[in-house]
Amino acid sequence: MKFNTKKLLKRFLCCAVILSSLLLCVSCAKTEDYKAYGSDMKTKVFYGVDNDAKLVDGTVMTPGMFSFFLSEQKKTFLMTLMYNDNTISGDSEEIWQRTAPDGKTYEEKFFGEVVKSAKELVAANTLLYMMPSAESPDKTYTLPSDYVEYVKSLVLQNAAEKYGSVMDFEVYLANFSATIEDYTALYLMTANIDLLKDAIFSSAGDSFFTEAELKDYYANNYYCANHIYVNTAANTKIDGTLAPLSPDETEKRENLAKEIELFIKMGGTVKEAKEIYTEEYVQVYEAVAEMDINNTTANAPELGETLKKLTVGETASAKSAYGVHIIKRVQTVPENFSKNERTLSAIKSALTNTTYMKLLEEQTARVVADEKLLSSFSIKAAIIA
Repeated sequence: MKFNTKKLLKRFLCCAVILSSLLLCVSCAKTEDYKAYGSDMKTKVFYGVDNDAKLVDGTVMTPGMFSFFLSEQKKTFLMTLMYNDNTISGDSEEIWQRTAPDGKTYEEKFFGEVVKSAKELVAANTLLYMMPSAESPDKTYTLPSDYVEYVKSLVLQNAAEKYGSVMDFEVYLANFSATIEDYTALYLMTANIDLLKDAIFSSAGDSFFTEAELKDYYANNYYCANHIYVNTAANTKIDGTLAPLSPDETEKRENLAKEIELFIKMGGTVKEAKEIYTEEYVQVYEAVAEMDINNTTANAPELGETLKKLTVGETASAKSAYGVHIIKRVQTVPENFSKNERTLSAIKSALTNTTYMKLLEEQTARVVADEKLLSSFSIKAAIIA
């Protein structure tokens, strides 16, 4: 799907003005501008820039912040490796030197993913802080000072509860060459992701995407089908438990499913099938089923895989854990995009994610990295947070 970047940013900035007022403190008192940590520091692993390539306050990831971020990510990666490989029981340099399926070492693979994630975090904050302020469209957005103070108090409270005291927490952070300021700044940057998404989309509500965009997505991504289901797996008893079918009963039902499939292929309609096949284990769905071809059917993935292979007018059967599904693909009618509220909501969600990722991808490409500083870090040397 193609996006007009200038159009997106223009709409993005207009929506931001609306929601920025909601992000400020509830009281009417004027909040002080907040200059995020790191903007005056000389040492920056990553930082975001505006359209004039100038550093944007609140987007700096210092060595201490990246060190802690790397360590947290390493813990997740190691848990995944241990889950998938029972020969791995803990952290060691040897593990990170192993070769991943893509041919890279685990060090190269996972470090690259951490760098990508860090850049995306910086990019998301850059987008947020480039938004116009609710108080003055000529100024850029800043976090309200009372919110910042609240986050700081949460960090201190957590330090006291989890580590015994703030001093003990600072000693813990020193293991990562991080300070409590680094930790707080990273906490804020991570929390800001939700603020950004709300600022872009929530304030505009249903008006963010035009009817034409919604209809276009439906036309290009949704497959529609007639669906008839034959239960060949089990019967439901009175108490709600399942009773497996006998081999003879299963065979009988599977043969009926073949008969129904042939009936549809020979030109029979869903309405006619419902009148002819009245067995209690046959479910004929008169309503047209809709599926976003980019998604999967969670309960019976075989349905989606079969539907993807069909052209309009073709019929096929798919066998799942529940039984046999006869599926006939029918023409997708663009005008029907809004007839099903669940479908409409799914379309908006898909467009929201795609639009957000497009904006994030473009800004991520502009994030500046200090390659010399970056080269001093590694997965294998990182302490697990």
